[in-house]
Amino acid sequence: MSQISAAVPSALASGEAGLAGATSRLDAAAAAVADPNATNLVDPLVEATQASLAAAASAQVIKASNSLLGTLLDIYA
Repeated sequence: MSQISAAVPSALASGEAGLAGATSRLDAAAAAVADPNATNLVDPLVEATQASLAAAASAQVIKASNSLLGTLLDIYA
């Protein structure tokens, strides 16, 4: 494996990392909304919406990576 390819994560790894991060952010936002002592619900609800969009974008990255891999297999098989 070359130094360049070792330093650049694959699209699948990037999508998985993005999905994990979005899930973590959504969990934190949900906990903030569920806090009975919370006075400001706007910020955690905005964060939950942003985390949801980030998760959807990461899922699209994973989907594109899988599609590309399938195309490469079709070409080289």
